[in-house]
Amino acid sequence: MKKSESTARATLPADEIGRGSRRVCVRIPGTGLCMKRYRDDDGVGATVRREIARCRHDRRRNTCAQEYDYLQVLKSTLPADVLAVFPETFELRHDDAAGWHLVESLVLNGDGSVPERFSRTYRAATPRVRQLLYAEFRNLMHAFEVAAVKFYDPQNVIVQWPGKPQEGEEFRLRIVDFEPASRTLLPIDSLFPFLRRMKLRRRVTRYLWQHVAARYNPLPWRERAAWDAHVAEEGAKMGLTGLRAFLENKLVNDIFYEGLFNGRPCVVKCSSRAPESIGNEYELASRLHARDPIHFPEVFAVHRGPMAFVVTEKIGGGRTLADEPAGSHEEDSLAILDALYAERVVYRDMLPANFLVGPDGHLKLIDFQFAVDMETKRIDPWLARRPEYHFLVFAAAVGKGFAWWDDAAFLAFLVPALRPAIASRIGRLRLELPFSPLVRLRLAIVVLSMRFRRAFAKEGSRKRRALDRRLGRLSM
Repeated sequence: MKKSESTARATLPADEIGRGSRRVCVRIPGTGLCMKRYRDDDGVGATVRREIARCRHDRRRNTCAQEYDYLQVLKSTLPADVLAVFPETFELRHDDAAGWHLVESLVLNGDGSVPERFSRTYRAATPRVRQLLYAEFRNLMHAFEVAAVKFYDPQNVIVQWPGKPQEGEEFRLRIVDFEPASRTLLPIDSLFPFLRRMKLRRRVTRYLWQHVAARYNPLPWRERAAWDAHVAEEGAKMGLTGLRAFLENKLVNDIFYEGLFNGRPCVVKCSSRAPESIGNEYELASRLHARDPIHFPEVFAVHRGPMAFVVTEKIGGGRTLADEPAGSHEEDSLAILDALYAERVVYRDMLPANFLVGPDGHLKLIDFQFAVDMETKRIDPWLARRPEYHFLVFAAAVGKGFAWWDDAAFLAFLVPALRPAIASRIGRLRLELPFSPLVRLRLAIVVLSMRFRRAFAKEGSRKRRALDRRLGRLSM
C-alpha cells in the first residue's frame, strides 16, 4: 500500500489510517488493531480494478499474502532489533468480503496521532533530531542491505514517537506497509541477492535526495559489516556496549559510533584509511586532557592496527562554537591556546565544528588526528601522501614555497571578535612545512587543473567560489 506525499489525512474517512493505489488500512473498533485489505471503492483505474478482482481471493498473488509470507522469511534472517520495526501483531486472514487481508497492530504515537513518514518528519525536525533520524534510517537500510531484503519503498518508513511528535529525541522507525513483489516483467532480483542490494541502495539514494535533499553514500555493506563485527569484538574487551553507528564514509574516517564505555557515554572514531592518525589522536588528546580536563575531553581507550579506533568522552548538548554569540568564550579560548602552547602541540584544525560547548558551558576541543607535536614535527603518512589535501583543503596558510599553521592566528581569523584578546598569543607557536620539489610540481599541476575547471564553472556558483578560494591561497 502506497500513499502520495500530498495526500491529506483529513480527506480520509474517520476509520481509515491510510490509502494507497491498491490497498486501504482501517481501524478495527474497540481493539488496538487495524485491517489492511484491497480497496473496494471506485477510486481506482480500470487496470488496478481488474488486478484487485483477480488477486483478492488468490492466496499466491494477493499482495497481503505475499507481504505476510515474506515477513515470515525475514524472521529467520533479521536480528530482533531490526524486526522490531514491523508491527508486533501480524496475521493473515481471509473472508468472503475482504478476501485475503492482514490484521496488524495499530501503530500510533503516544498522543494517539498517526505517525508521519520519515521525509515529512525529517523536514520539520531540529538539526539535532535530523541527525538522529538520518543515522537511524541509514542503520536500518544497512541492515536490510546486509540481508538483501526486498524492500523497495523507502517512502513507507514512518516515525513513531512515545509522546507528542517532535518532543524530545526518542523515536522509533516503523514499517507498517511494504510490497515484496518487484512488479517487473522479469523479476530477476528475486534470484540474485546482489541485484536486490543494488536496487535497494538505488531506491534509497533517490528517495533521500528527492525528499530530504540528503546524499546517501554509506560504506559498502561488507565494509560496514566488518567494522560492526570488529568494534563489537574488540570493544567488548575494553568495556564498550550499546554501540550505534551515527556517521560513516568520511574522507579520512570510515565510521563513527556512539555508545557506553564502562557505563559512560562515548564516541568511537574508526579509520582504516589513516590508522596511524588514530594513535596520534589518542596520544596528544590524552596529554591535553591531563593538563586541562575542563577544555579537552577524556580519551578512554585506543585500538591500534589496520582497523584502528579511539574511544573518547561524548560531549552532550550538540552545540558548537558556530552556535554561540560572536566574541563569547574568551576565557575558554585563551585557556585552550595556553594548554596547546604548554604541551607544544599545534592543533592545525581550527574549525567551529571542533569546538563543542559542554553541559558545563565550557568549550571543549576535539579531533586531534592531524595535530603535530612540535618536539617531533611528525606528519601523518596519509597527509604526507596527499599534499593537495594537506595544503589546499586542510586548514593551512600557504606562503611562498611553504605552508604554515598558527592556532592563535587561525582562531583570531575564525572569530574576529576574539582577536584583541588573542593577539598576544599569535606567533608564539607556529609550524612551517617547506615544499619539496615534488610537492611543488604536484601543486603546480593542481593549479592548472583548478584553472581549467574554473573556466567551465558557472559564475557565482558554489564550485566557482571554492576554486577561487583555493587558487587565492596558492597565489600568496
